[in-house]
This record gives sequence, structure tokens and C-alpha cells, in this order.
Amino acid sequence: ALAVAEAARDRSTDMEPIDVVCALADPDLRALVDQVYSGQDVLPGVALHIASPAEASVRELLAREPLHRSVDVERGEPVRAGILGFGATGEALALQLARAAIVADRPPRIVVVDRQAARQGRAFRERHGRPAPLETIVFQEGDLDPGDEGEIDRLLAGPLGESNIVFVCLSDDPTSVLTAVAL
Repeated sequence: ALAVAEAARDRSTDMEPIDVVCALADPDLRALVDQVYSGQDVLPGVALHIASPAEASVRELLAREPLHRSVDVERGEPVRAGILGFGATGEALALQLARAAIVADRPPRIVVVDRQAARQGRAFRERHGRPAPLETIVFQEGDLDPGDEGEIDRLLAGPLGESNIVFVCLSDDPTSVLTAVAL
């Protein structure tokens, strides 16, 4: 990845910095590589980000499907996101949205719906605390049977009713397709 970034950098010196995301599944190796390279200029004009496979998948999704395509952020419409499922991919998505989807100084409203939302919410707060961008994440219990149209209607009438975008993250497999639906 760094070699590709270097080749692109060689072709044009007046480009914006190139983000290079390195996905490492092993958390110990990821922490070590991040510790070694954190804050260093690996290459001029290249920003290296060490991420888990789920974090890399979420970055790719949001680059491929930017929020402004579904939410009118240019007019100041706040992001009101629903996340169905809170495995590794759902958690990575919640973190990324909480930190990056601030519109007109308003943090996003994020509702997570999961079968074990109470347990997932407690574990999430233990890992990440309640810093300002994360305090707006709300956890709601809900059964996530995607084949049950009645369940989808109940979720849209209930906890997801105010969402202007919904992400479906029903698998812990970070290569699974994440679906973003504008409401």
C-alpha cells in the first residue's frame, strides 16, 4: 500500500495527502505497528492509518457511499443514523460516525438496535468511556430478523423512526456488505 501511495505521490506533488489504511486482524500486531508509526511521516504527503478489518471496511463503505449522498449535510441536516447489529463492524461504524459525522457543530444521533443491546452498550462504554462524540450513542433492544417485514416496520415505527440513514451490520465479517439506506 505504501509503494502505491509513493508511486501516486511521484506523479503529482500538488495532491492532497494520500490516506493509506493498513488493515491488520491481529490486535497485538496492530497495536505494535501503530505504536511504531503513530505520528511519524512514513512518506511525505502520506498519512498511514492502522485499522482492524472492521474499521477498514467501514472506512471503505463511507468513502464509497459518503453521507452527503443520503443526508443533506450541506444544508445543516444532522446525521440521525440507525445501526442494526453491533458486532465488530457495527461498533466500528458507530465510532467512525460519532467522530466524523458532526454537522454544524451538532453531533450525530446514533441508535444501535441489537438483540443484546444492554450488554453491548455496557461493554462499549467500558472500552471507550463517554467522551463527547460517543455520548450520543443510544442502545435499544431489538430482534433482528431481516426476513420479517413486520419487524422492520416495528423498528422504523420505533427506535429507528427518526433516522435519516440506516446501516445494516448483521455479520461480524468485515468483508460483508454493509447496506446504507436513506430514509
